[in-house]
Amino acid sequence: PLRYILLFLINVYLEEKKILLKQEQEKLDNLKDNLQEKSAQLEQAKQEFEYRKRKLDSRNRVWWGFRHVANFFDDRTEVFNVAQGEFKYSQQKKEEVKMEVDYSQLQVNATEEQIKSFSNALFKFSIGCKNSDGFAVIQGHKYLDIPQSLF
Repeated sequence: PLRYILLFLINVYLEEKKILLKQEQEKLDNLKDNLQEKSAQLEQAKQEFEYRKRKLDSRNRVWWGFRHVANFFDDRTEVFNVAQGEFKYSQQKKEEVKMEVDYSQLQVNATEEQIKSFSNALFKFSIGCKNSDGFAVIQGHKYLDIPQSLF
C-alpha cells in the first residue's frame, strides 16, 4: 500500500540526511583542526611581532646620531613592519576560519534537528497508521498542518 511506500521514502530521506550530517561533522572536525593550526600560527606571529617591537623600541631609545648610523646598516623598522603585516594577516585568516567553523556548527545543529523532527513525525505517523484502518495520508492530517475540506 501507499503508506509503506511513503514510510520507505521518508526513511530514505532520513538516511540521506544522516549521511549529510556525517559529512558535515567531518568537515567541522577538519575546520576545528585548521582553526587550531591558525591559532598556533597567530601566536607565533604575535611573538615575532612583539620581539620586533621590543627591538625597535630599544633602537628608538638610543641617541639619535648613533641610531641613524645603526639604521644605515641594520634597519629595524622594515622588519617590524613585515612582522606587523604577518601578524595582521594571521589574525584575519584565523577569524575567517572561525567564521567557517561557526557556520558549519550551525549546519550540523540544523541537520540534527531536522533528523530528529522527521524521525518523531515518522514515528507518530506510523503509529497513527497502525492504530487505525484508514488511508495513511488522510491520517497524517493529525500531525501535519493540512487544510481540511469545507464540504
